[in-house]
Amino acid sequence: MARALVPTAFEGFTRLGPNSYTYEAPKSGDPFRDQVSPPHPDVILFMSWLDAQPKHIAKYTEYYKTLFPNAGIILVTASTKDAVMRSKANDTRLYSPIAAALQALPANTRILLHSFSNGGISNTALTTLEYNRRSGAPLPIQAHIFDSGPGYPRFWADIRAIRAGLPKNFFIRTFATAMLVVAYTIYKDRKSTRLNSSHRLY
Repeated sequence: MARALVPTAFEGFTRLGPNSYTYEAPKSGDPFRDQVSPPHPDVILFMSWLDAQPKHIAKYTEYYKTLFPNAGIILVTASTKDAVMRSKANDTRLYSPIAAALQALPANTRILLHSFSNGGISNTALTTLEYNRRSGAPLPIQAHIFDSGPGYPRFWADIRAIRAGLPKNFFIRTFATAMLVVAYTIYKDRKSTRLNSSHRLY
């Protein structure tokens, strides 16, 4: 099967996994110019919000390229489909490439984690669980930006956020909302069970 194309807005990125991309900062060849000086990060782990459009995500990633020109970026997107169709096999498919990329980084790599809203927080937790499973170690980050991260789960607020990406047709939205309520309830129960079974996140 042909690998999915990288959205045009993600200029300079290559596909890492089904929901992830990676960007390697260009090198000039001058070791002094190319080095990353503390406290700047070496890598930015960017967890976008649910159903974010590539052009909106790019406003942040392009700014990061300007702010930290020598830093790489690992970008992870979040979708309603992946959120409500979670399974152990699907989690492994989505998060193994991300965990593998993080494991391949040098031990002294400085990682800045930036997570947005429910989608970003969820992907952060699931990436962390996969990294823990593979390495037996906490996620090796030096700083974490919680951007619009909720303090507590709110059922209908979460449902409304997910519904934002649905078609506008009344009947389709009504039917899909009913299905979302059922799927969301099952998902939250499974997620709670999985997170409670993990002793270390990062």
